[in-house]
Amino acid sequence: MKEENTPCQKRNYQKIGFELKLSIIDEIQNGRISINYASKKYSLSRSSIKLSLI
Repeated sequence: MKEENTPCQKRNYQKIGFELKLSIIDEIQNGRISINYASKKYSLSRSSIKLSLI
């Protein structure tokens, strides 16, 4: 018997404004929060935060 694979649910992330993005980047670069914490706090993907840091 073969089990059917159910697709994983993608997490819904919110779109943020430019000002908020700048403040998040500032917090990360100044060492106040980590990328992982910012991702959870602001409901953003880590990859989008990393792209903003470049």
